[in-house]
Amino acid sequence: MRFSRNRKIKLFKILGILTTALIVILYILAALKPKVTPLYANGVVEANIGDVRFDFSTGVFTFTNKEQNVYLKGFVSETLRSTSALSCKPKSKASDKNYLCLVWIRYAKLEVIRHQHDSCHDVYWTSTSRDFTPHDCFTLRGPHHWFGGSLLSSQYMPLQYAEVPMQPYITNDILFKSKVEKDRTNVFGNVVERFWINSNGVGIVVDSSVPLHVSLNESGSSLLCFKGDYNESPFPNPNNEPPFLKYTICKEDNVKKMRDFFQRTHFEKPQGIPDLSVMQKVTWSTKAKYKSELNQNVVLKYSSNISKIDNRKTNFEIYEPYSSAYGNFDFRSDFFSNSAQMVGILKQTHSDVSAVLTPFVSVDNNTRNFAQNSALFIHDKGGKAPTLTGWYGGLVGILDFSNPKTQEWYKQKLEDMKSNFNLKNFTFHGCETNFIPSSHKSHQFLKNPCTFIQTFVSNVIKYGCQVTCGHKTQKFPVYIHLSSRDSTWSHYNGLNSIIPAVLTLGILGYPYVIPDVIGGNGFKGDNFNETLLPDRELYIRWLQVATYLPVMKFSIPPWDYDEEMVTLTKTMLEKRESILPLLEKAAREAEHYGAPIIRPLWWVSPTDQDALAVGNQFLVGETLLVAPVLMPGTTEIDIYLPEGTWHDEINDKDWDGRQWLKSYKVELHQIATFTQARTIGT
Repeated sequence: MRFSRNRKIKLFKILGILTTALIVILYILAALKPKVTPLYANGVVEANIGDVRFDFSTGVFTFTNKEQNVYLKGFVSETLRSTSALSCKPKSKASDKNYLCLVWIRYAKLEVIRHQHDSCHDVYWTSTSRDFTPHDCFTLRGPHHWFGGSLLSSQYMPLQYAEVPMQPYITNDILFKSKVEKDRTNVFGNVVERFWINSNGVGIVVDSSVPLHVSLNESGSSLLCFKGDYNESPFPNPNNEPPFLKYTICKEDNVKKMRDFFQRTHFEKPQGIPDLSVMQKVTWSTKAKYKSELNQNVVLKYSSNISKIDNRKTNFEIYEPYSSAYGNFDFRSDFFSNSAQMVGILKQTHSDVSAVLTPFVSVDNNTRNFAQNSALFIHDKGGKAPTLTGWYGGLVGILDFSNPKTQEWYKQKLEDMKSNFNLKNFTFHGCETNFIPSSHKSHQFLKNPCTFIQTFVSNVIKYGCQVTCGHKTQKFPVYIHLSSRDSTWSHYNGLNSIIPAVLTLGILGYPYVIPDVIGGNGFKGDNFNETLLPDRELYIRWLQVATYLPVMKFSIPPWDYDEEMVTLTKTMLEKRESILPLLEKAAREAEHYGAPIIRPLWWVSPTDQDALAVGNQFLVGETLLVAPVLMPGTTEIDIYLPEGTWHDEINDKDWDGRQWLKSYKVELHQIATFTQARTIGT
């Protein structure tokens, strides 16, 4: 009995070993099979068209060149990774190798079209269910750098250093978002365009009709993501249409060629140069220096002090609050006893005087005017009453510039104000689309709220060459004014955000830029009515950067510091005079060729990996390189010189390009500049 029992135990052990071995063998065989879940049994697992290969079992799609190198990697929505796709190619296109059509019955339809005459592919997702929102992402990992898109409240260049949560892709007034709404997250700024390019020559452009939401490196994901979504978004959807996502991906040899390709195909270069006197003359503004205490005596005293530091002709800007109410187009009589006379005195001392206006009419202080002109406003969804929005001075109505009657009314008001007060022109702000409520009714339907900007700019361009908003408005000869900058060193709306912002605007097709006032807005925290003198070192470094940018603009004056600051300012104004010919030459190149005035280093060396990564230096045209100090307490910086031979203006020596100058000495009164050596002596 005992012997028989031992044999049984042995037999069970052998069976156990054999069973385990069989399980292991089956597991290995399953692992070696293609990644196909049972749901894919009768569907499409992989698909290819042109440069694109989709693997729906993993959700990955790649773009590969002729040498089989992957130049872009993307990811489709996770929902589609466990659901069968079927071909939806019509019989008429059965043999068309440039067309792909797939459908997920419960979720979406995908169409991809390969262009025959360029290296582009159109990708078009249409939702077939309320349960699905088209959502594609592209990896930012790897050696390649990304540029374009939009301005940001926390601006970096290249883009992958920024972090932006998923949000509607519309323009925002950064100052209003951060100071009034207390939204300190990274938001899209006052200029947005729907194209992005990278250092590998890849370009992505999203169709203007898409209800677009975008995220960038959200939570450190290293992904650029696009989503087409109507839910809880500013994109109106009166017909309850399903969401969709439509974009085009193109490939060129390098980043500069890709940018030039998009300029030819997706945006127009400027049709002229805006008023060059804005660039040629320094602008002095009441913006940061005077806030609630602005009045006629203050303005005239400020003006007389300017003459002591700069006896050249200048531009003088009268900033808010000067009017009795938004939309009254006047100067409040209790603060400005004789505004026409004041402007006359300013014109004698300076040369051109401008004022700042908005597309708003105040409700609180202007009830009668508001009621009389209610038909001129954007209305609520039912069209019964003007829709209202918050503004710095209270509630305002938004003028509807898609309405021809509004256009004529506003133009007449501008004409009257120019004539009554002898003003040269106006600066327009408040035209960002975050002020337009998601539920609204306008004369013309705004499928994309940013269309408001195009209509607004096209109507005011005759009366002013400065605006704070931009979307598909590159063709207009106008200066784009950066949003109000905080008096900090930070990338978050401070000094470090300026160079990346100006470079980004140039890439997006906006070469004429006003980088806000030197030293920033001087706000004391969230208090709009009190000015805090910016840190002395910050003001000096800001002054140095601004000297080389298209427009030089002061508000907080150097005499608020000391005589040494006044002397340094005079020195920088002289330097400004010496580089004006270079700025004017670059402005003409912008008009003729669409090139930025302020250019990234890779503009002259588009395949140089080091140049592609630099976002804190810039070129004025192609012959002057500027490397400012942007950190407090710093007198040594690392400087990269791109291809060419560069003359060191501080040390009076030549350097070969494609090298780093490590621990380069720059004293507080200095800014590092280099000219291409061939220009010396010319």
